[in-house]
Amino acid sequence: MLLRCQYAYKAAAGMALSGQVVEAFVMMRSCLEYAGYALAIFQDPTSEAVFMARHASAAGMKAQKSTFQIGKIRSIIASFDTTLAEHFQTFYDRSIDFGAHPNPHAIMSAFQMPERLLDQSFTVLALSNDPKLLRFVMKNAAQVGLTALFIFRHIFKAKFEVLGIREEMDKLRSENL
Repeated sequence: MLLRCQYAYKAAAGMALSGQVVEAFVMMRSCLEYAGYALAIFQDPTSEAVFMARHASAAGMKAQKSTFQIGKIRSIIASFDTTLAEHFQTFYDRSIDFGAHPNPHAIMSAFQMPERLLDQSFTVLALSNDPKLLRFVMKNAAQVGLTALFIFRHIFKAKFEVLGIREEMDKLRSENL
């Protein structure tokens, strides 16, 4: 899960930097879900079998979907750190609103409306060059990545201490989340 989370984050960051705003939010959601699912399995190692049995049967599919509902994942995160759970929910909801699910915010953020009302055409952007929008998506990608790191810090406490990155993460958290 850690590596899948890392790869989803890298994809989100790359898309954000390239101007693929809507698509970046799809990857941000994936990044958060990988981190959250990893913490759920860490908290209850028996849930790994439930996760892995998703495609084994209809019952396995139902059990996996029930066990790994995002509300339950958020509650698990809250059992470790309530502030982190709030950040997780904020960024998860934002990822949904801006691209992880088709909706007006996502669709309209990639539209260019005509300057004159008489024009009857609009442009759907594959890549945005709007500086405000690019700053928004890049900042969100960074915040999602940091949120995922904080989730994994609960799983790999000793490793984070050995690497000496806890203080730097705390500093980034206080400045950016």
